[in-house]
Amino acid sequence: MSAEDGKSVSLFSNSEEVLSRKAEVTTDDETSSSLLLSPEEKLDFFEVVETADWIKKNSFDRVALQFPDDLMRDSVFVSKELEKRTNVKPFVLADTSYGSCCVDEIAAQHASASCLVHYGDACLSEPPEKLPVRFVFGKTAVDIEDYRSKLKSLVEQDAEKQRTKICLLYDSSLSHYSEEICRATRETFGEGVFDCALIAPADREEKKEEEKCSSSLGRRIPVDMESWEDATVVYVGTGRSPLLPLFLLSHPNCSRVIQYDTPHRTIASEAPTATRQLRRRLFLVEKVKDANTVGIVCGTLGVRGHRIAVDRVKQLCQLAHKKAYVFSVGKLNVPKLANFAAEIDIFV
Repeated sequence: MSAEDGKSVSLFSNSEEVLSRKAEVTTDDETSSSLLLSPEEKLDFFEVVETADWIKKNSFDRVALQFPDDLMRDSVFVSKELEKRTNVKPFVLADTSYGSCCVDEIAAQHASASCLVHYGDACLSEPPEKLPVRFVFGKTAVDIEDYRSKLKSLVEQDAEKQRTKICLLYDSSLSHYSEEICRATRETFGEGVFDCALIAPADREEKKEEEKCSSSLGRRIPVDMESWEDATVVYVGTGRSPLLPLFLLSHPNCSRVIQYDTPHRTIASEAPTATRQLRRRLFLVEKVKDANTVGIVCGTLGVRGHRIAVDRVKQLCQLAHKKAYVFSVGKLNVPKLANFAAEIDIFV
């Protein structure tokens, strides 16, 4: 993170920044939102009835429930309701081995779980095939009328934004509002808006083939998006979500960002900081080239293909005549890696 940009997120810098970012992804508005719900509203927010039907339909006998820290207070309510509807005793995973957005397959295996229900925001990395996973993002509220009026007012001030390709992006917790958000956006920009809808791991390949789209960060994107010039990202969600910085780093051809902060009901248009962050990443790539000893940190074992990725980096290090050591770390932090700082030139 550069000094001139104290609010931006550099996911390609030192691990202190990454770890602090993971600890700050929720705001006070998000943390307190579930406390304001009645029991009936919590049943809907956590999709208790649908989840119970999924458990009974597949005859799961041991169910693991993974909650992020900000929703942990509701875990007792959800687990009791599921137990009452399914006669199955759920296990609450209260301490994930890496980030709360990742499926914690390791902790679920410790409880001999036959399935896992993941609550809250999710990175939607493809989980292993060993464990059936159901994602419950939660149903966060959004004021559609406020979003529509503020978006229209902002765009009317700058007619140039109406002539670019528009990519609509929203938090996973707003997926149940996707049609309304997309409709309101198209009323402002016309029919040229591409909706980066969520792609659940179960139907990822089916939707990619059906829609002729590729995937990025668990969302579908146009196959020709890399060739777009001066694209605009319209983002709807929380202002401190890591989704938007990650998306902009993955697609640096997006030259404009219109961000609507749902908890605070504010909208802003700004130029992305991805270019500066990419320069930081390229600098670290050069550091890898100069390193003699590389530490390969495997931070989570709940993503499909992680062994292939580790083996690939080991092969590249071998071809470049570098020493490589693999570190499997559950709770990643700076002191753990500092124990090997004298021997390791750079961690990947």
